[in-house]
Amino acid sequence: MKTGFFSFCLIAAVLILSAPKPARATGPYLNLTTYYGLIDTARVVLDIGQSFVEGEHGNSTVFSFETGFRSGERTRVRMQILYPVLRCSGHYNHGYADLLLSAEMRIVGDSLRISGLFFRGDMRIPTGSASLWPYAGESLDGGAGLELRKLSEMFDFRCSATYTFVGRKIEEEFYRSDNYALAGVLIGLKPFRVLTIDFSAFAQLFRNGDYREIYLLAAGTRLKGGFDVRLSGGIDSGDSVERVWNSMIQIGITWRFPGAWKRKRDPEDVPMGTSSPDDSPPEKTTP
Repeated sequence: MKTGFFSFCLIAAVLILSAPKPARATGPYLNLTTYYGLIDTARVVLDIGQSFVEGEHGNSTVFSFETGFRSGERTRVRMQILYPVLRCSGHYNHGYADLLLSAEMRIVGDSLRISGLFFRGDMRIPTGSASLWPYAGESLDGGAGLELRKLSEMFDFRCSATYTFVGRKIEEEFYRSDNYALAGVLIGLKPFRVLTIDFSAFAQLFRNGDYREIYLLAAGTRLKGGFDVRLSGGIDSGDSVERVWNSMIQIGITWRFPGAWKRKRDPEDVPMGTSSPDDSPPEKTTP
């Protein structure tokens, strides 16, 4: 156990120290490995991840901290903060980056509230310095779109399309940004009860003509106590001046707070001649 932890720290240090200068990029870093949030009946979900990002001209390590919670029966809200570590011109640069917010509201769906059509809204709040680009850009961005979900015990399918307005448009030598449309799809398989495999792809089209495609593959397992562990990897296939990164690996752990969201049924919702599931059976007594 100690040897494995030491090797993990050594790999992280090598990746951090090998970054020579800022990476070229079109658009900000979106942390797409967690773009499609965990769908569960738990009221609150916490997610912590560490990403090793290999760029065209530099590498970095990114820590992500996210919390998600249910707000009513139709709405789910997620908040995520990034903490990147990178090296620029011979010195380290690190700190908290932008705050990422997203909300999902069910338009129509099944009784379990996990499949159906959802309205999705995303916002990026500039809480980090522009020196941390592409993880921060001092720009207030926001957009919305639709997300379709079809989840089952053995197969998951999710697709979405959103459009984001950028508050601060950037056109510089090493990075640039503009309004963009983002389309994504996720296909998940559950070959075993404790294992899930997800493949996702994203296409990002900017108003200025830049275009990127991102492909991700993830494997995860569910542990006792409400914990999930995942390992993700991916590539960014845009041109050299458009890619935010070349390849990346992310290790993450998710904690689902116990307790499902249960709605108490009103008396009029119970068919005549039947008892409500919230009603306890009469206690049996002996004479």
